[in-house]
Amino acid sequence: MGPAGGRGSARELVRQRLSRFNAALEDSCARQAHWIVAEDDLREGTKRAVLDAVVPAYRTFIEFYGHVLDPQGAGPKSYLKYLPEEVEKMLKALLMGSRTDLPHNSNSGNHSGPPSRRAPTAR
Repeated sequence: MGPAGGRGSARELVRQRLSRFNAALEDSCARQAHWIVAEDDLREGTKRAVLDAVVPAYRTFIEFYGHVLDPQGAGPKSYLKYLPEEVEKMLKALLMGSRTDLPHNSNSGNHSGPPSRRAPTAR
């Protein structure tokens, strides 16, 4: 396999990984859209832990592999469904119990997820 084939294979692998990430992010946000963590410290700590784990890893992946998907240098909007800032916004909206629409996804309101759940609070 020549160099062009190698770049094509790498491009497809990166696209697949981004597609799987997008699907998992959308699924997680849809499933947890109505979840509520009533205690402020627990809710904010949970969101901070998720943000600290996901957003930097997503940014690093894009920085490291973006050139594979964007050899012409058109910018991340040309190959990303979600910019890191959008991922961060989506994750910050979790655990508040309100339904927020996913960016770039007009079908998000058609989801039939679990009923609203209230997380138990410590007593």
